[in-house]
Amino acid sequence: MKRKRNILIIAAFLILLLSILILVTKLTHSDKKEYAANRRSDRLRTQDYRHPKSSSIKITRQSIKNANSQTYIEQWLSISSNLKGLELADKHSQLIQDASNRLQGHELAEFLAYIINSKEYSSNRMAITVASLQLFEELPRNFEYPDMARWIAQFDDQKAKAELSYNLGIKFSKVAGHDAAIRNVMEQLVDTHSQQQFLTGQCTVLALSNPVRAFEEYQFFLPAEGDLSGMKVIAANIHQDFQKIFDIVSSNEISNTNGARQAVISRWAEEDPENAANYVVRNTESTTPEDLGTAVATWLTVDPNATLLWAQDLPNGDYRQAAMSRIVINMADSDPENAWNLAMHEKMDEGKEQLLRSIYTKWAKTDSSASEIAKKVLDNWEKK
Repeated sequence: MKRKRNILIIAAFLILLLSILILVTKLTHSDKKEYAANRRSDRLRTQDYRHPKSSSIKITRQSIKNANSQTYIEQWLSISSNLKGLELADKHSQLIQDASNRLQGHELAEFLAYIINSKEYSSNRMAITVASLQLFEELPRNFEYPDMARWIAQFDDQKAKAELSYNLGIKFSKVAGHDAAIRNVMEQLVDTHSQQQFLTGQCTVLALSNPVRAFEEYQFFLPAEGDLSGMKVIAANIHQDFQKIFDIVSSNEISNTNGARQAVISRWAEEDPENAANYVVRNTESTTPEDLGTAVATWLTVDPNATLLWAQDLPNGDYRQAAMSRIVINMADSDPENAWNLAMHEKMDEGKEQLLRSIYTKWAKTDSSASEIAKKVLDNWEKK
């Protein structure tokens, strides 16, 4: 009996010991899980924007899980309330970039609209430009171009409306649009400046492949209250058909044509300066001395010696005066004495005194003693 009792005591002790071991194991496992959970929580907390001076703030996919526009707006508000200066600008830019990569369609449009309506466009212009191009890249998969035009029209920020309209035009150029489609988008943009910017963006891209059509289309769809200022932007992309394009621009009676004419002539002179200058002087019925001055100014940056030799063969008159005036003013920066002598021998109906005074001003800065002769000439000129 005694032996049996001892066996029972030992068995009970072993059972108790086993229970204790099981309990300890469970507690240890629970502590590990709690520790791991705490570590995860700590990591996530470092990704919010609690600390206003922390330089370790990061925008990660963990911190914006299941992202939507509201999530990004909350992040934006948190950044705005806790950071300042360059760090604030940097984090805002990062957030917009992340949103453009992760949000789609209406969600991205809603987030960008929040920023613009919060009067934050100017300080985040470049990031919003990139994001808007990404947004417009999705057209017409998620929504149509007129929808996007209405989205732009809602803003009070005129600069934002103009630049977003231009970006929309760039993306619209990839679509095989027709008259009704273009007019529909422009109608939704409402105001003339936005419409003109949309048209400029579209035709700027079109000019790379079909410059004549780009200029014709710009004029055809231009609102009645619009002007030709967009042609200056479009002109930067033309590489051919300069004569046809200049004829299109110069025949238009809309105000502000001079800027467009000069842009086309200048671009033509970059590609083929002598032909551009020759066209101007051979077609005086449709060109002006100012057109020649523009061509010569561009030619001077390529080959000043050839420009001078060409201009000296021109007959006396307004066109020669326009060309030589550009040449001697340009020459006065490096060789004022020679510029003065050239100007003195030019026959000019008017404007010669003003031209000489411009040269003298530059000459006096480099050689006051040599310019004394010029000063005497000008003094005598005043006495006449």
